[in-house]
Amino acid sequence: MTPTSAYHGWIGRLLCSLLLYGLLTGCWAGLPSTPEALARQRAAGVFDDPRAQALAVAAELNQADEVRRLMREEGVDPDLFFGKQNDRLPLIAWPVLTRSPEGLKAMLDNGADPNARSPDQRVTKYEDGSGGTYFLGITALQVAAPLEDQTYLTLLLEHGADPNTPTRGIETMLYYAKVNGAPWSSIQMLVEHGAKVTGRASPGASITGNYAAFANFDKVYWLLEHGADPMDPADHNRMLPPPQSQVIDDIYWYPAKTANGRRWQRKCQLWLLEHGYPQPERMSDTIRKTRADFGCPTEEKDIPLPGPGSTMTDTKEEFDVDPCRTP
Repeated sequence: MTPTSAYHGWIGRLLCSLLLYGLLTGCWAGLPSTPEALARQRAAGVFDDPRAQALAVAAELNQADEVRRLMREEGVDPDLFFGKQNDRLPLIAWPVLTRSPEGLKAMLDNGADPNARSPDQRVTKYEDGSGGTYFLGITALQVAAPLEDQTYLTLLLEHGADPNTPTRGIETMLYYAKVNGAPWSSIQMLVEHGAKVTGRASPGASITGNYAAFANFDKVYWLLEHGADPMDPADHNRMLPPPQSQVIDDIYWYPAKTANGRRWQRKCQLWLLEHGYPQPERMSDTIRKTRADFGCPTEEKDIPLPGPGSTMTDTKEEFDVDPCRTP
């Protein structure tokens, strides 16, 4: 598990608090003697309503028949129950949090809303008129998207989870998954299920801009092939010479430090030419400084770039030779 995984954020703190709660209460009342008793203890620490607790326990223990009975015969609606912690965890997210795939599937198959979210919101306004309305509660997708195990993300998306659901902040689900360590294949899955690859994903950049800024040109190329706009207004930088964007600036001039990175950067450059985006006349001052810091050529004329009609096979670029000399 990497340090950026979901377990190392608020999800980890929630699980740790639940486990600590179980251990502390066990010191006085005796440790739970069965998995069901421990599951009941954890559920009681998050949900107040006994009906929600019962459904959470059945889901956590992967008891599909009991989940169905509670929802269909007892009328327990998971869409109405949310955790009492600040994240307002929806009940549908409980089997994701407890890694219970059969429990999640049973809830979804019996009508649980994969997009359930507490209606609590916060309205923030600043003196300059900016701000907006932000959710206080999370969704099951926000719990599932960063996970290495894609079972939960797949189940939610296949049952209609909206990949464009915003997080509690201003980030998109794509960006949230990326910065929390999601596998690249999970980012692709979100896009293939309708996540928008245009527009602001985080303050100041699209999702493509976020990858381009770190020379992840293989990801940039895939996003371009799946509808990303290299001139996305989200990547506008008024310091750049027009007609340019931060993404185009990075694709042409950012110093990729591996042979594979330089190959994918060239593919992105060719993609731009093939789709009518001409090579900019000069790089931004920011990238010029970055190139200088890496010991790379800083004059446009000294940087080999493809021309019209160029292909990957006829380029003279020596991708295996790093043109930069890091001081």
